[in-house]
Amino acid sequence: MSYFIDYLGNKSSILDFIEDGINEYLYEGDTILDLFAGSGVVANRLSKKYNIIANDVEPYSSTLCSAILSPLVLTQQDITNIKNQIIAENSFLIEHEDAINLLNQEQKYINLEDIRKLDNIYKKHETVWNSKRITPAKLREKNQYNLFFRYYAGTYFGL
Repeated sequence: MSYFIDYLGNKSSILDFIEDGINEYLYEGDTILDLFAGSGVVANRLSKKYNIIANDVEPYSSTLCSAILSPLVLTQQDITNIKNQIIAENSFLIEHEDAINLLNQEQKYINLEDIRKLDNIYKKHETVWNSKRITPAKLREKNQYNLFFRYYAGTYFGL
């Protein structure tokens, strides 16, 4: 990985210095404990030669370092299963929310450059911000995590 999170304390600019210093004292295959792992930039570089244990006080570091040092290995069947789950969920949301009709209307008014009608669709569309019938609690209760359609529709992205 060539690019890491840039923040105060990031060690990406001194990687060569760190690696050269470690190479003087350790052998390939030795274990290194990175106590201030941060974004995992040092752990990633050193993992090519050494066994790495990465730690940090910040929880985000655990997530990043786990992803970098122990990447998930997926089979083609895993990928197919995930894809099918996404398609099923997407189809459910489109059917359940009657989204296809709204999306077609939206596209029509975009093509016609009819801002008034487009804005009207957005204003009528129920979101968690403008409806008492649709609330975050009710969506969670029904396992309907349609984030963009019920939270952000008509704001940043359209429907």
